Amino acid sequence: MDMSTASNYAYYPPQQQQQQQPPTPMQQHPGKDNILPAVLEFREESEEAFFASITVSLEVGRVQFKLAPTYTIYMATRFRASTHYRPELVPEERAVRLTEMLNNVAEKVRKSA
Repeated sequence: MDMSTASNYAYYPPQQQQQQQPPTPMQQHPGKDNILPAVLEFREESEEAFFASITVSLEVGRVQFKLAPTYTIYMATRFRASTHYRPELVPEERAVRLTEMLNNVAEKVRKSA
C-alpha cells in the first residue's frame, strides 16, 4: 500500500432521510459555520448578570461538576465567535464583540479569585 496516498480518515456520505422531519431551531436560523452540537445562547441584555452568576456570585460548594463555570464560558465563547450570533456582523466586528465579552469575563474571574 502506498503510504503517500493512504488516509487516516474514511468518508461516509450522508444517508438520505426516509421521512421529512420538521426543522430544528438551529436549522430554521442557520449560521454559515459549523458549531458544536450543544450551544449556549444568551441575550446581550442579560450578559452581565449571566457571567456574574458563574463567576463572582457562584457558590463553589454547591457546584458538583467543578469545571462547569469554565465549560459554560467556553460554550458561550464558541457561540459568540460563530456566525450563529448575529449573522449580519462582519468578522472584524464579531472579533471586537468577542474580545469585549472575554475581557469582561476575565475581570469577573479576577474579582472572584
